[in-house]
Amino acid sequence: MTPDHRKSHPPATALAAESGDPALERRLLELETRLAHLSRFVEELNEVVTEQATRIERLEREYAHLRCRAGFTPSGGFGTLGTPSGAGPGDPQTP
Repeated sequence: MTPDHRKSHPPATALAAESGDPALERRLLELETRLAHLSRFVEELNEVVTEQATRIERLEREYAHLRCRAGFTPSGGFGTLGTPSGAGPGDPQTP
């Protein structure tokens, strides 16, 4: 629902108030309040997810850079240090 679409209709609580049913008015007010809170929560969550994606991308670039500096090739072959990519201390592949 676009903001312009919401502006074209009166709030449901106003319609409920006109109906004269206080229980319906309370229920709709509670639902509208929950919706507003959930909308804000989704916006905040989206910001967190976006920040996390940016951090992950940066860490992946840093990891690739460090692997290159350590002599590991991105393809998993032998690097300039003469050890297979991914081989670590104590690994049987490490010379």
